Amino acid sequence: MKTPKIKLIITLLIIAAGVALFIIGYCVLPETLVMQITASGQGGNTMPKLLGLLIPFAINTIFTIIYFKSENLKDKNLVFALLSLFLYVFVFAFNL
Repeated sequence: MKTPKIKLIITLLIIAAGVALFIIGYCVLPETLVMQITASGQGGNTMPKLLGLLIPFAINTIFTIIYFKSENLKDKNLVFALLSLFLYVFVFAFNL
């Protein structure tokens, strides 16, 4: 079982990674982000940069806080929090 101190450190690291990716994305990505790719490989749905970066950040923060608050031994919320960081990878890949 994880101690509360370890859970706090994991929580802070995941949120810090989300904040860092948000800031980097805000600095380097274009003003309009492609959020969906069509079957032909062209950009499908687009949205403004701030909204496109806030969605993965919100998912990251919500699941990280749920992970920290839960006393359940299953760490599925931790998995979702870590997977939400990969949403940034896709946003960067589609737009750079």
